[in-house]
Amino acid sequence: MYTICLTANNTVGCTFLDWSLHFLNGQTKYYRIKEKEWIPLIDNPLSFDLVENAHGHNKNCVAGLTNTKILTSLVSSSQLCTFNAYPEQLDIICDQLGIGVDQLDNAANLKSVQDHRLLDYNNLIQHCLDQHMPVVYIYADPKVVGYFWQHRNIQRLAFADQEARSIDDLEQETENIFFKNSLDAWQQLELDNIWDTRERMALNIRPYDTADFWSVGSASPMHWINCQELWHDTESVVINLLGQFGLLVDQSRLQQWLPIVANWQKIHHKNLKFYNNLSHIVDCIVMGWHYKLDTLTLQQEAIIQHCLIYQHNLNLKTWNLLQFPDNTLKLHQLLEENIHNVDKIY
Repeated sequence: MYTICLTANNTVGCTFLDWSLHFLNGQTKYYRIKEKEWIPLIDNPLSFDLVENAHGHNKNCVAGLTNTKILTSLVSSSQLCTFNAYPEQLDIICDQLGIGVDQLDNAANLKSVQDHRLLDYNNLIQHCLDQHMPVVYIYADPKVVGYFWQHRNIQRLAFADQEARSIDDLEQETENIFFKNSLDAWQQLELDNIWDTRERMALNIRPYDTADFWSVGSASPMHWINCQELWHDTESVVINLLGQFGLLVDQSRLQQWLPIVANWQKIHHKNLKFYNNLSHIVDCIVMGWHYKLDTLTLQQEAIIQHCLIYQHNLNLKTWNLLQFPDNTLKLHQLLEENIHNVDKIY
């Protein structure tokens, strides 16, 4: 058998795909490369803890070209072996370039880091292909950029080799790196209430930025799958891959797998719901139309306010507004003209 590299430059479902290939092939154990041992394969990988994902499956995982070369040199299994490969960590790229993480608010520095990271990632993929390993690339589709507003992995901070204890840790890290001047200025003015924080976020964030959505390919044969196809047509995608790899599908396992897939798909549908409805929500606020709102996170509220400011030159009277109301009509009543001097980004 052979080793398969499953890779993506964002959290799009590689872990679930990894587990599914083993599970549907009828395996009860899988190979841990670094430990050089076989360990039990879990019956259901879904986790609904701080974030919802399939990380109950403890996959082989690596980031960056250097570590991928090390990992692939250790592979010795004669049976099916899989690993997930991701772009190098941002702080490591910064170290390689001699750029401080606190210097990433400079556009030129950020571009240098992003370009070097993409080059490293392309080389990672080509290395695996040169080793005659099948590579499955799951494409993070920018057409659903709003899906990625929701964190699905909090195992590590993005810019430091430290554990993230919560989603708030990840968001605070981004604030401290990219919006420190804004954060300091508002704090000096004692604008630190929840409605102030929401407005500052609305002004700073760029929710529709797709600079990190890479189009990756190779002249060598590789398997390219759009993330939306994996999320919505999971059964066809996984069974087709098994067939291409010459792996048989255990029919009894397939029947156990299908309801797990249905629950996994619900996670993605839930993450897409706000984004899919956002344009209508904003239209309803502007036009004074009725639309019932779910309970929103602070980030979702800030994205709505961002759209009003940047797309419609409107803002909300949010003083003392701890949480958005349950209907767009109530937000319409809070509309006022925007007084912030903002860039025309749309």
